[in-house]
Amino acid sequence: MLSAATLPVVVALCRRLDGLPLAIELAAAQIDRMDPAALLEHLDRHLSTLGAGPSNRPERQQTLRGALEWSYALLDGEQQRDFAALSVFQGGCTAEAAAAVAELTGHPSRPAGTPPEQEDWLENATRRLDLLVRKSLLALDVQEDGERRYRMLETIRAYATTMLTSRHAADTVHRRHAAYYAGLAERAATGLESPDQVRWVERLERDYPNLRSAVSWALDATDVAGARQICLGLWRYWRRGSHLAEGRDWLDRVLAMGDRMTATERARLLYPAAVLAATQDDHETATRLGWQGLRLAESADDLPAVAQARNVLGAAALAAGRYDDAAEHFRQSLAICRKTGETRGTTIAMGNLAKLSLRIGAIDQAGEYIEQCLALERAAGNSGGILLGLECQGDILLAQGRLAEARRVLAESLSLGRDLGDLFGEAMALHQLGSVAAAEDDRPEALGHYRAAIRLRYEVEDREGLAVSLECVAGLIVDGEPELAVRLLAAADVLRERHRLPVPPEQQPRRDSVGRRARIRLGDLTFTAAGQAGRAAPLELVLDQLHDLPDR
Repeated sequence: MLSAATLPVVVALCRRLDGLPLAIELAAAQIDRMDPAALLEHLDRHLSTLGAGPSNRPERQQTLRGALEWSYALLDGEQQRDFAALSVFQGGCTAEAAAAVAELTGHPSRPAGTPPEQEDWLENATRRLDLLVRKSLLALDVQEDGERRYRMLETIRAYATTMLTSRHAADTVHRRHAAYYAGLAERAATGLESPDQVRWVERLERDYPNLRSAVSWALDATDVAGARQICLGLWRYWRRGSHLAEGRDWLDRVLAMGDRMTATERARLLYPAAVLAATQDDHETATRLGWQGLRLAESADDLPAVAQARNVLGAAALAAGRYDDAAEHFRQSLAICRKTGETRGTTIAMGNLAKLSLRIGAIDQAGEYIEQCLALERAAGNSGGILLGLECQGDILLAQGRLAEARRVLAESLSLGRDLGDLFGEAMALHQLGSVAAAEDDRPEALGHYRAAIRLRYEVEDREGLAVSLECVAGLIVDGEPELAVRLLAAADVLRERHRLPVPPEQQPRRDSVGRRARIRLGDLTFTAAGQAGRAAPLELVLDQLHDLPDR
């Protein structure tokens, strides 16, 4: 209790700690053990013993480190080990994760990376964590869903990391950390195709700093099995647009250690690497990785991996406009999945055949495939698969002129994409809703949806989608803004040429029509100049001009 008698001592304490809030909080956490006068005497003795420290260290930094060392010295041996081990977490952790990685359960013989299954283990871990919270060495955050997460302030974590490296078994702790998060990633692989997808996406978002740290450590330690396990668990999460480039880099690094994997293990890893490459319209890489995976899978007589490789090769062929090749790959994939009873693979193959049918104008056939695909996805509760099916169904309804039904389907698709944090899915739904509004002659709504889609597609590097959106906006504005329309078409051409993306057959007549209308309004010289300007301008500048365009 602060009183007239203790106030001068408290003021002296604050001055001794240079007024640093964190240092004061660390000292105050000891008040249950010492009164203010004893606390000041004990602290003053400790700081004086430290000396001036390195001459190049600022005085305030010396004071803070002194407070941290003093707080650490007051911990018993078990608490010091806990404090140091918890520094391995980045972005915080649950009590369960801390129990497994820092061995807070009192059962060090329990296998690393497995969550505690007895309540007393978790209660013991929580008690030890809460003790460090009371000493202000940990912070406790309660999430909206009630999950309790413990974290260190970065200043404290930096000191704890030093203690872990110098006084404790740092390598052992990092190995347990990597094992725990490899197990989490493995469970996420199933969770991301289950009715609990939204919850799993949220969990991965919270623990992504730990997952990044775990895979980085595994790669540096040449723990190929652990790094592979994390990548196989996370690729569906990356495909949604979150950390996509980083995911591709990790997959490349693991694949570079191919001599440490069996043919089947490498084939199973080549599939997500090819899928992510195709997601970023890197279809040459997707095709190369797909063929590598197919050869390995066939040599190992691994039919599920053969079906996966055929699927991704078909997707790359579809994007490149090689429709006969795409059809052959998708049909072979479907046949294998039906033979082996792979329901998930069957669903994927039918969804891809629906996209192919839509691309070549076989609308009725596309509708049949997508109805079967959606029925299977809804039965499985796979929200991500439902999202992809709704996208295709929305395109089919648009092609049939059933605009009210398309709007209903696409509203569900947009909501689902946002719930899942799927940026590609959200962008597609926005683009399609723009096309519905354009078909209804509602320019302001159409332009708003297209702009939002373009922002997202630019952000996630969806080059093919971005080119299509730019072309659709050009068609929307050509009568009022013919020069900008031509620049948008030219920017789309540059994207397609640079990334070898063909114009979809259904898009070509619309492009040709926009070009003809713009030429009539501008004349040949101005039309040509506008096209040259669009090709020469940085894409960012063209997008800025688009977003400056009035709605009407």
